[in-house]
Amino acid sequence: MNVLFYTVAMDEKNMTLTQSMINSFKKFNPNHEIKVFTTQDMIGFSDIPFSDYRIYDFRLTPFFSRKLIEKYDTVIRLDADQIITGNLDHVLEGDYDVAVVQNSNPRDWKKHFNMTGQMLSLYDIDPLDYVNCGFTVIKSKRFVEHWWKLCCAQFFNQYPFREQDMLNILVHYFNYKVKFLDRSNKWHGLITKGYWPFIQKIGDKLIIKQNKEWPTDEDKEVVIIHWAGGDQAYFKLKDINIKFQYEVAQYLKTLIQ
Repeated sequence: MNVLFYTVAMDEKNMTLTQSMINSFKKFNPNHEIKVFTTQDMIGFSDIPFSDYRIYDFRLTPFFSRKLIEKYDTVIRLDADQIITGNLDHVLEGDYDVAVVQNSNPRDWKKHFNMTGQMLSLYDIDPLDYVNCGFTVIKSKRFVEHWWKLCCAQFFNQYPFREQDMLNILVHYFNYKVKFLDRSNKWHGLITKGYWPFIQKIGDKLIIKQNKEWPTDEDKEVVIIHWAGGDQAYFKLKDINIKFQYEVAQYLKTLIQ
Protein backbone atom coordinates (compact mmCIF):
# COMPACT_ATOMS: atom_id res chain seq x y z
CA MET A 1 0.00 0.00 0.00
CA ASN A 2 1.30 3.42 -1.02
CA VAL A 3 0.73 5.58 2.06
CA LEU A 4 1.51 9.18 2.98
CA PHE A 5 1.12 10.87 6.35
CA TYR A 6 1.20 14.65 6.12
CA THR A 7 0.62 17.86 8.02
CA VAL A 8 0.45 21.57 7.20
CA ALA A 9 2.54 24.33 8.81
CA MET A 10 1.28 27.84 8.08
CA ASP A 11 3.50 30.02 10.30
CA GLU A 12 6.40 29.95 12.76
CA LYS A 13 4.30 28.87 15.76
CA ASN A 14 2.75 26.12 13.70
CA MET A 15 6.19 24.96 12.58
CA THR A 16 7.29 24.58 16.21
CA LEU A 17 4.25 22.42 16.94
CA THR A 18 4.81 20.52 13.71
CA GLN A 19 8.37 19.57 14.61
CA SER A 20 7.26 18.35 18.04
CA MET A 21 4.54 16.23 16.42
CA ILE A 22 6.97 14.80 13.85
CA ASN A 23 9.50 13.92 16.56
CA SER A 24 6.87 11.88 18.39
CA PHE A 25 5.51 10.36 15.17
CA LYS A 26 8.90 9.01 14.12
CA LYS A 27 9.48 7.30 17.45
CA PHE A 28 6.49 4.99 16.89
CA ASN A 29 6.17 4.96 13.11
CA PRO A 30 9.70 4.86 11.67
CA ASN A 31 8.63 2.98 8.57
CA HIS A 32 6.21 5.65 7.37
CA GLU A 33 6.91 8.84 5.49
CA ILE A 34 5.52 12.07 6.91
CA LYS A 35 5.58 15.24 4.81
CA VAL A 36 5.11 18.87 5.82
CA PHE A 37 3.34 21.26 3.45
CA THR A 38 3.65 25.03 3.71
CA THR A 39 2.13 28.12 2.13
CA GLN A 40 4.42 27.75 -0.87
CA ASP A 41 3.16 24.21 -1.45
CA MET A 42 -0.40 25.54 -1.45
CA ILE A 43 0.44 27.81 -4.37
CA GLY A 44 1.79 24.85 -6.31
CA PHE A 45 -1.26 22.70 -5.51
CA SER A 46 -3.86 25.30 -6.45
CA ASP A 47 -5.84 24.89 -9.66
CA ILE A 48 -8.06 27.95 -9.16
CA PRO A 49 -7.11 31.66 -9.02
CA PHE A 50 -4.90 32.20 -6.00
CA SER A 51 -4.71 35.66 -4.47
CA ASP A 52 -4.84 35.20 -0.69
CA TYR A 53 -3.84 31.84 0.76
CA ARG A 54 -5.86 32.58 3.93
CA ILE A 55 -9.06 31.68 2.08
CA TYR A 56 -7.85 28.09 2.19
CA ASP A 57 -7.38 28.02 5.97
CA PHE A 58 -10.63 26.15 6.58
CA ARG A 59 -10.26 23.85 3.58
CA LEU A 60 -6.74 22.53 4.09
CA THR A 61 -7.46 18.82 4.42
CA PRO A 62 -9.54 18.33 1.26
CA PHE A 63 -7.35 20.90 -0.54
CA PHE A 64 -4.20 18.80 -0.13
CA SER A 65 -5.76 15.35 0.07
CA ARG A 66 -7.54 15.59 -3.30
CA LYS A 67 -4.17 16.16 -4.96
CA LEU A 68 -2.24 13.60 -2.93
CA ILE A 69 -4.82 10.83 -3.49
CA GLU A 70 -3.82 10.89 -7.16
CA LYS A 71 -0.38 9.59 -6.19
CA TYR A 72 -1.04 7.65 -2.98
CA ASP A 73 -3.51 4.88 -2.15
CA THR A 74 -4.05 6.33 1.33
CA VAL A 75 -3.42 9.84 2.64
CA ILE A 76 -3.49 10.68 6.35
CA ARG A 77 -3.74 14.28 7.56
CA LEU A 78 -2.48 15.01 11.07
CA ASP A 79 -2.93 18.35 12.78
CA ALA A 80 0.36 19.83 13.95
CA ASP A 81 -0.87 20.32 17.54
CA GLN A 82 -0.69 16.65 18.45
CA ILE A 83 1.67 14.28 20.21
CA ILE A 84 1.78 10.80 18.71
CA THR A 85 2.01 8.27 21.54
CA GLY A 86 1.64 4.95 19.74
CA ASN A 87 1.99 3.05 16.48
CA LEU A 88 -0.62 3.98 13.85
CA ASP A 89 -0.46 0.99 11.49
CA HIS A 90 -3.92 -0.13 12.62
CA VAL A 91 -5.60 2.92 11.06
CA LEU A 92 -4.74 1.55 7.60
CA GLU A 93 -6.57 -1.73 8.14
CA GLY A 94 -9.95 -2.38 6.54
CA ASP A 95 -12.01 -1.48 3.51
CA TYR A 96 -13.35 2.07 3.87
CA ASP A 97 -13.52 5.45 2.15
CA VAL A 98 -12.55 7.52 5.17
CA ALA A 99 -11.48 6.83 8.75
CA VAL A 100 -12.26 9.47 11.38
CA VAL A 101 -11.90 10.27 15.08
CA GLN A 102 -14.34 11.71 17.59
CA ASN A 103 -14.39 15.39 18.45
CA SER A 104 -15.32 15.21 22.11
CA ASN A 105 -16.43 13.23 25.14
CA PRO A 106 -19.09 13.62 27.87
CA ARG A 107 -16.99 15.95 30.01
CA ASP A 108 -15.43 18.11 27.29
CA TRP A 109 -18.45 18.94 25.15
CA LYS A 110 -20.49 20.04 28.17
CA LYS A 111 -17.64 22.23 29.42
CA HIS A 112 -17.28 23.77 25.96
CA PHE A 113 -21.03 24.41 25.73
CA ASN A 114 -21.12 26.11 29.13
CA MET A 115 -18.21 28.37 28.13
CA THR A 116 -19.20 29.22 24.54
CA GLY A 117 -22.76 28.09 23.86
CA GLN A 118 -21.49 25.96 20.98
CA MET A 119 -22.93 22.45 20.87
CA LEU A 120 -19.94 20.87 19.07
CA SER A 121 -22.45 19.16 16.85
CA LEU A 122 -24.39 19.62 13.61
CA TYR A 123 -28.07 19.07 12.80
CA ASP A 124 -29.19 15.94 14.67
CA ILE A 125 -25.68 14.48 15.16
CA ASP A 126 -25.04 13.62 18.79
CA PRO A 127 -22.05 15.60 20.16
CA LEU A 128 -20.36 12.29 20.97
CA ASP A 129 -20.75 11.16 17.34
CA TYR A 130 -19.58 14.41 15.75
CA VAL A 131 -16.11 13.83 14.28
CA ASN A 132 -12.95 15.93 14.21
CA CYS A 133 -10.90 16.56 11.07
CA GLY A 134 -7.55 16.83 12.86
CA PHE A 135 -6.81 13.20 12.02
CA THR A 136 -8.37 11.83 8.84
CA VAL A 137 -7.46 8.78 6.78
CA ILE A 138 -8.69 8.90 3.19
CA LYS A 139 -8.69 6.05 0.68
CA SER A 140 -11.38 7.28 -1.71
CA LYS A 141 -10.85 9.87 -4.43
CA ARG A 142 -14.63 10.18 -4.82
CA PHE A 143 -15.00 11.00 -1.12
CA VAL A 144 -12.35 13.72 -1.03
CA GLU A 145 -13.61 15.31 -4.24
CA HIS A 146 -17.08 15.46 -2.71
CA TRP A 147 -15.62 17.01 0.44
CA TRP A 148 -13.79 19.62 -1.62
CA LYS A 149 -16.95 20.40 -3.59
CA LEU A 150 -18.86 21.12 -0.37
CA CYS A 151 -16.01 23.31 0.86
CA CYS A 152 -16.24 25.41 -2.31
CA ALA A 153 -20.03 25.80 -2.15
CA GLN A 154 -21.67 29.17 -1.46
CA PHE A 155 -23.12 27.98 1.85
CA PHE A 156 -19.70 26.94 3.22
CA ASN A 157 -19.06 30.06 5.31
CA GLN A 158 -22.43 29.71 7.04
CA TYR A 159 -21.11 26.72 8.98
CA PRO A 160 -19.09 27.53 12.12
CA PHE A 161 -16.59 24.70 11.79
CA ARG A 162 -16.22 24.89 8.02
CA GLU A 163 -14.42 21.84 6.56
CA GLN A 164 -15.12 19.85 9.72
CA ASP A 165 -18.87 20.41 9.41
CA MET A 166 -18.65 19.37 5.75
CA LEU A 167 -16.82 16.22 6.82
CA ASN A 168 -19.59 15.40 9.28
CA ILE A 169 -22.25 15.88 6.62
CA LEU A 170 -20.50 13.34 4.41
CA VAL A 171 -19.81 10.89 7.24
CA HIS A 172 -23.32 10.92 8.73
CA TYR A 173 -25.66 11.65 5.84
CA PHE A 174 -24.10 10.04 2.77
CA ASN A 175 -23.51 6.43 1.83
CA TYR A 176 -19.75 6.28 2.29
CA LYS A 177 -17.89 3.50 4.06
CA VAL A 178 -16.67 5.07 7.30
CA LYS A 179 -14.30 3.65 9.89
CA PHE A 180 -14.70 5.26 13.32
CA LEU A 181 -11.24 4.80 14.79
CA ASP A 182 -12.17 5.63 18.39
CA ARG A 183 -14.80 2.90 18.54
CA SER A 184 -12.08 0.46 19.53
CA ASN A 185 -9.58 -0.09 22.33
CA LYS A 186 -7.36 2.69 20.93
CA TRP A 187 -8.15 6.39 21.26
CA HIS A 188 -6.88 9.10 18.93
CA GLY A 189 -6.95 12.69 20.07
CA LEU A 190 -9.80 14.82 21.41
CA ILE A 191 -11.81 11.93 22.78
CA THR A 192 -9.43 12.04 25.78
CA LYS A 193 -9.44 15.82 26.35
CA GLY A 194 -10.54 16.61 29.89
CA TYR A 195 -9.51 13.15 31.04
CA TRP A 196 -5.76 13.65 30.68
CA PRO A 197 -5.12 13.40 34.47
CA PHE A 198 -6.51 9.83 34.28
CA ILE A 199 -3.91 8.70 31.75
CA GLN A 200 -1.38 6.25 33.17
CA LYS A 201 1.92 5.08 31.75
CA ILE A 202 1.89 1.28 31.80
CA GLY A 203 5.00 -0.16 30.24
CA ASP A 204 5.55 1.66 26.97
CA LYS A 205 1.87 2.56 26.53
CA LEU A 206 -0.43 5.32 27.75
CA ILE A 207 -3.65 3.88 29.15
CA ILE A 208 -6.95 5.22 30.46
CA LYS A 209 -8.40 2.49 32.64
CA GLN A 210 -12.08 1.57 32.45
CA ASN A 211 -14.10 3.55 35.00
CA LYS A 212 -17.65 4.67 35.79
CA GLU A 213 -17.35 7.96 33.89
CA TRP A 214 -15.22 7.43 30.73
CA PRO A 215 -14.42 4.97 29.27
CA THR A 216 -17.12 2.70 30.62
CA ASP A 217 -16.52 -0.36 28.39
CA GLU A 218 -12.80 -1.25 28.56
CA ASP A 219 -9.28 0.10 29.03
CA LYS A 220 -8.13 2.37 26.20
CA GLU A 221 -4.65 2.86 24.77
CA VAL A 222 -4.08 6.54 23.97
CA VAL A 223 -2.14 6.76 20.70
CA ILE A 224 -2.60 10.50 20.05
CA ILE A 225 -2.81 13.52 22.37
CA HIS A 226 -4.50 16.46 20.60
CA TRP A 227 -4.17 19.91 22.19
CA ALA A 228 -6.57 21.74 19.84
CA GLY A 229 -7.25 25.47 20.08
CA GLY A 230 -5.71 26.69 16.84
CA ASP A 231 -2.84 29.15 17.38
CA GLN A 232 -3.27 28.85 21.16
CA ALA A 233 -2.07 25.25 21.05
CA TYR A 234 1.49 26.59 20.88
CA PHE A 235 1.09 27.95 24.41
CA LYS A 236 -0.75 24.89 25.68
CA LEU A 237 2.26 22.75 24.80
CA LYS A 238 4.01 24.43 27.72
CA ASP A 239 1.36 23.10 30.11
CA ILE A 240 2.35 19.44 29.96
CA ASN A 241 3.46 19.40 33.59
CA ILE A 242 0.10 20.61 34.92
CA LYS A 243 -2.18 18.70 32.54
CA PHE A 244 -0.84 15.18 33.13
CA GLN A 245 0.43 12.99 35.93
CA TYR A 246 4.15 13.53 36.57
CA GLU A 247 5.35 10.28 34.98
CA VAL A 248 3.17 10.80 31.91
CA ALA A 249 4.29 14.43 31.54
CA GLN A 250 7.97 13.48 31.64
CA TYR A 251 7.35 10.75 29.09
CA LEU A 252 5.53 13.11 26.70
CA LYS A 253 8.41 15.57 26.88
CA THR A 254 10.83 12.86 25.76
CA LEU A 255 8.57 12.06 22.81
CA ILE A 256 8.50 15.59 21.39
CA GLN A 257 12.23 16.22 21.78
